[in-house]
Amino acid sequence: LPSLKDIKIRNLQFFTLYLPLGFIFFGLIYLSIPYFFNYEKNYIKKIICTKNNIICDIEGSIKYSFFPTPRVNIKNLQIKDPFNKEKIFLKANNVVVKIQTNDLLKKNKQVYKKIEFIDYQTVINLDNIKKYKNFTYEEKNLLPINFFNGKIDFVSNGSIVFTLNNTDVDLISANNL
Repeated sequence: LPSLKDIKIRNLQFFTLYLPLGFIFFGLIYLSIPYFFNYEKNYIKKIICTKNNIICDIEGSIKYSFFPTPRVNIKNLQIKDPFNKEKIFLKANNVVVKIQTNDLLKKNKQVYKKIEFIDYQTVINLDNIKKYKNFTYEEKNLLPINFFNGKIDFVSNGSIVFTLNNTDVDLISANNL
């Protein structure tokens, strides 16, 4: 027959060691499930671009990462100018699409909560600035977008008016413009 001291020590050991380790173990398994999904370029294009009436090309790789938050990392994304499809509006070396943690089990049910463009270059034609603003106002369901460490060239009549280097921009909604 076990003594009273043995039962208390075992219960205490269970709650202080095994229970937290179990939560951490199953949490890591839950966060790593999307590693087994195949994030195809067409699927990501549909989420980022087609859904927002933007034409884009993904030239690099697409990978899932769960640290520090669940996210899809995209290398070398190019977005075409909405008014001149032959010109490139934005080039980003790294794009991060952050995923909400509550629906990681099914790829089609995942909710994307933010897009981050890192190390980007863009050219904004000041002659078409009202068109750009009207284009963004038409899109009511834009995700919050952050731009980090980028270069923005402002062009008018074919020549560069000024350039912003190492620029960070937060576009929370189209109403910020």
